[in-house]
Amino acid sequence: MSLTVRLAKRGDEHTLASLNAVAQTLHVQERPADFKPPVEAEVVAWFEQWLEQGAVRIWIADADSQPVGYAVAMMRHLPESPFCPARLWCELDQIAVVPEQRRRGAARALVQAAIDYAAAEGVPELEATSWSFNETAHRMFEKLGFSKKTLRFKRPL
Repeated sequence: MSLTVRLAKRGDEHTLASLNAVAQTLHVQERPADFKPPVEAEVVAWFEQWLEQGAVRIWIADADSQPVGYAVAMMRHLPESPFCPARLWCELDQIAVVPEQRRRGAARALVQAAIDYAAAEGVPELEATSWSFNETAHRMFEKLGFSKKTLRFKRPL
C-alpha cells in the first residue's frame, strides 16, 4: 500500500465531507443531543470556508491514490491573564480514517503532518480533543504520544 498525505485544496470539499461523515455519524450515534447528522451540502460549504482560512490546515491521507482519512488543524492563542501565561498551540480539531483503512498508518501520517506544520510555525504543542465515548481515538492519541490533559464533566438540569 502506498500512503501519502497532502494538503487539501479547493475542489476537495466533497472528499472531505465524505471522510467527515465517518466521524460525524459516530458522534451522532453516541451523542444525538450534541451532534447533527451530516448534510453533505452544508459540510461541503463548511470545508469551502475552512480551505480559505490562513490559520487552518487540512490534510488528506491517500492510500493507493484513494482518500482514506483527513485531519484539520488550527492555530490557537490564549492571551496572558492573571491565571495563566500567554499560550500558543496547534489544535488538531478533526481527524478521521475510514474504518477499513485503520491501523495502516494513515492517522499517524496525518498527525505527523500537523506536528510538522506546528513545528515549522514555532508552536510548542499539538493538542487534540476527543469525546469520552471514543475510546478508539483515545488509544490512537496515546499511541501517538499524546497525554491526557483535562476532563470535562456535564450535569443535565
